[in-house]
Amino acid sequence: MKQPIFILALLCFSSTIFAQSAHQLLRKGNKDYDKQKYTKAEEQYRKSLEKDASKKSKYNLGNAVYQQEKYKEAIKHYEEIASSTADKQLKAKAYHNLGNAYINQAQQGEKDVKPSEYLNKAVNSYKEALRNNPKDLDTKHNLSMAIQQLRKMQQKEQKQNKNGDSNKKQDKNQDKQDNKKQNKQQQNQQQKDKQQKEEEKKKQEQQQKGKQLNREEAKKLLQIMNDEEKKVQEKIRRTKGSKRNSSKDW
Repeated sequence: MKQPIFILALLCFSSTIFAQSAHQLLRKGNKDYDKQKYTKAEEQYRKSLEKDASKKSKYNLGNAVYQQEKYKEAIKHYEEIASSTADKQLKAKAYHNLGNAYINQAQQGEKDVKPSEYLNKAVNSYKEALRNNPKDLDTKHNLSMAIQQLRKMQQKEQKQNKNGDSNKKQDKNQDKQDNKKQNKQQQNQQQKDKQQKEEEKKKQEQQQKGKQLNREEAKKLLQIMNDEEKKVQEKIRRTKGSKRNSSKDW
């Protein structure tokens, strides 16, 4: 019976040391945080969480990465705390800081995410904080400021969307005009090419016709020359014949 009791006592002792070690790391992290050594504080909080996943370490880790402007990671930690803790005070703090992180993320900007989306989440976070702690004046002030920023941003985005649509329409119209102009130029060029081909064809036909005429003329001229030569030969032959008839016999 002694041995099981000894083992149980040993386990309890080890658990106590384990818990104390996590608490000591948490306290070291808090000291570094107070000295604004946020990177070292982050390391201590992470080590503490490895030994004991306490909500305090998780919340403080969110604060440490927030101070380093790693807002997306801070948002993740605050959301986990706000959704898991039953402590209303801690829940209110987590939602308050979550709202702050969303505000900063909206200002920092992110691809494919409108700033108004983050501002809207900030407004909702502050509202949740006030549901858990209605007397928090800082949260009320931040909520008021977030609502104003959200309205301005929504108006700005709407204006940008209108301008964007207008620019798209102008670009479309410009593209249509450019296409029409290009088509017209192509048609004019095709017409010119066609006319040029027709002119070249006519020229070739005229040249061919001229060659044929020259051949025919040369043939006719040769025929005329042959006919004239025949006439001359015939005349000579007749002349010789007449001379023989007029001669006298001895």
